[in-house]
Order: sequence, then structure tokens, then C-alpha cells
Amino acid sequence: MDLKQFDLNLLLLFDKLYKYRSVSKAAESLYLSQSAFSHGLARLRKRLDDPLFIRVNNQMQATERAEQLALYVKQALPLLELGLGQASGFDASHSEKTFRIAATDYTEFCFLPKLTRHFAKQAPHIQIEILPASPLPIKEQLEQRNLDFVLGFQHDEHPQAGVEQLAWFSDSYSTLVCKAHPRIKKSLVF
Repeated sequence: MDLKQFDLNLLLLFDKLYKYRSVSKAAESLYLSQSAFSHGLARLRKRLDDPLFIRVNNQMQATERAEQLALYVKQALPLLELGLGQASGFDASHSEKTFRIAATDYTEFCFLPKLTRHFAKQAPHIQIEILPASPLPIKEQLEQRNLDFVLGFQHDEHPQAGVEQLAWFSDSYSTLVCKAHPRIKKSLVF
């Protein structure tokens, strides 16, 4: 196949549909309308001469051709992003990127005001989209929810493969109870 005549953007659509198995979720993750996404999918199907995904029980199931293609797309897209990112570098003062951040309510309350003020000065065109924290492990949150960062606490201190971790704040908790509380004598352990 001649890549000069192939719209590589269609591989982004393919990748998201393979991941979410839903046209609406895949379109939303790429900030496209369902109509635009469906149009792109139709072009890809025609170009590859395969339906690629078939609706089964309200979910898009990959065809055999799509399963084969997914192996290559999953490897190629991160490599392209890495190469393109290194070639141009990141200039925060001119970037218009939207960062998707999941944060606990405590993190939002305590730190996001300061963080957003910092961004306003250093990176005035950057947008920040805050999503609620999830009980999923960090790696799964980053992969499944299309996030750039997860802010909050992590009880599991062991590093996860493919995830950079930074302890940027530590805190402690205090518990106050009445001295004569009927269930607490000299210890909080019951």
C-alpha cells in the first residue's frame, strides 16, 4: 500500500475504536462528532476493503483484519508521537495543548488554584481539564481514561511499569475524638 495516498489520521480513529469498541466514546476521545468519526471510519473501511468493526450486542467487534492491524498500529502510533515530540520540543509559553488531569477532591482543593495560577503565567494558552479521581490503578487510569496526569495519593508505593511517579507532597492525618467516647478507650484500633 502506498502511504502517500493513505490518510494516516484514519489510524487514530482505528486505534480509538479498537480501544473503546464504541463509536461515540472513540469520537469523544478525539473531540470529533460521531458523524465525522463515522465518515472517517467509512473511508478507512473502503481503503482497506474490510468492515474492520461489526456491531454485535451494541458493541463494535473487531474483524480478523482489524485484529491484525491493531498489533501494528499499537506499536506505530506511540513511536510516531515520540518522534514528532522530540523533533519539535515542547514550548509551554506557546503551547495550546489541553492536559487532562484526574485529581482527588483534596488535591483539587489544596493545589489546583496554585497550579493554575502558575500555568496562567508560564503557559497562558494551555488548557486544563480536571476529571474526578478513579479507584482504578494509576496505569489503568492513564490508559483507559486518556489522561496526561493523575494527581492525588497512592497507597501502593511500588513503581508501575510505564508510569513515571513523583512524590510532590506528603501530609498526615489527625483524628479527634471525645476523651469519654464509649468505643475508644486508649486506642483507635478496635
